[in-house]
Amino acid sequence: MKSIIFNNNLGLLIFRIGISLLMFFGHGFTKLQKLFTGTEIQFADPIGVGVVPSFYLVVFAEALCSISILIGFQTRIASFFLFFTMAVATFVMLGKGEFPELSLLYLTGYILLMILGSGNYSIDNLLSSKNKL
Repeated sequence: MKSIIFNNNLGLLIFRIGISLLMFFGHGFTKLQKLFTGTEIQFADPIGVGVVPSFYLVVFAEALCSISILIGFQTRIASFFLFFTMAVATFVMLGKGEFPELSLLYLTGYILLMILGSGNYSIDNLLSSKNKL
């Protein structure tokens, strides 16, 4: 019983599920819906690539990369894209004179996933060469 409760891989799974669902439903899903409704895209251009490309990059990160983290597929790469997105969001908030608490919390979580990876309960683990028969 003790090994189940204090299992690092179970902890990573719960963390991955939590952070990815919060990002997807809290931020990514509404932006993803905007792509299919045909409404005019009004979005910031903090990295200088244009409004529409910036929006597409954020949708990619917040929606698709969140799903990738949820299932544990290419977790470190997906976490990097979300880390970058949250770093930009942090600087945008600081530029407005606001404290970027939420973006810093997400950023910290994505750093954790970049370092630790997805754990044993993931597609990454199933696909790794060391676990093939």
